[in-house]
Amino acid sequence: MLTPGESIEDFKEVTASEKAAIEAADAKWVRPPQSFIDQCKTADPSVVWNEGTGFFELNGLRDISYAEMIDIWRFTSGPLPQPNSAYATCQFRTNLCPVFSNYTIDIRWMFQANKALEVAVLPQYYSDGVLTSKIRDTWSLCTKLREIKNIIKAPQIQTLYDGFYRTFSCCYSLETVWLKQVYDSVDFQYSPKLRLECVKNHIENANNPKAMTLTLHPTAYARVTDELFALAAEKNITIAST
Repeated sequence: MLTPGESIEDFKEVTASEKAAIEAADAKWVRPPQSFIDQCKTADPSVVWNEGTGFFELNGLRDISYAEMIDIWRFTSGPLPQPNSAYATCQFRTNLCPVFSNYTIDIRWMFQANKALEVAVLPQYYSDGVLTSKIRDTWSLCTKLREIKNIIKAPQIQTLYDGFYRTFSCCYSLETVWLKQVYDSVDFQYSPKLRLECVKNHIENANNPKAMTLTLHPTAYARVTDELFALAAEKNITIAST
């Protein structure tokens, strides 16, 4: 019988050997020091230590282990003098909200090749989005990335290699990204799970002075409606697929 507050999704059937492995892992479990929990919460108040589950929670992830949180703390806590390449090749599932003084940020290569990253967060100093100056390769090779939490205001430049050059290359798991004031073509060819709402937002909030192309994975392209194709045409945007 389920008790109030329990769900069938909270349980799963396991074999005897799997049960033994789970019990062995539980026996080794050690509560993180309170000082470490406090450090994490000071660095980012959105960090939650769930005493009931024994996991940290951050940016929508609710099963962050102590070991994983150590990596998140080690790689992403403290002020960043320069976000450009700050976390490139580091491996963590999500990040503490970065802190740096420049409100318009150069995020080239910032998370590049983090193949553990699931949810990314940027500092949002303006209510309407993160103002970026350069954005090439920011999440390239982030194969597990599902969500970028912030609204991203595109850099208002006409330089290919500082703009959306390979920004989302090999983002096979990407579902959610909110772009605003995009001035030039963007390539999502590797992202079959990209939400239609994000595609629509991209088109509605584009700021293109010339014709541009939005390239989608065939699976994402198949979800585009006739109304959205028409809206894109009105804004001189071509929705294409690979």
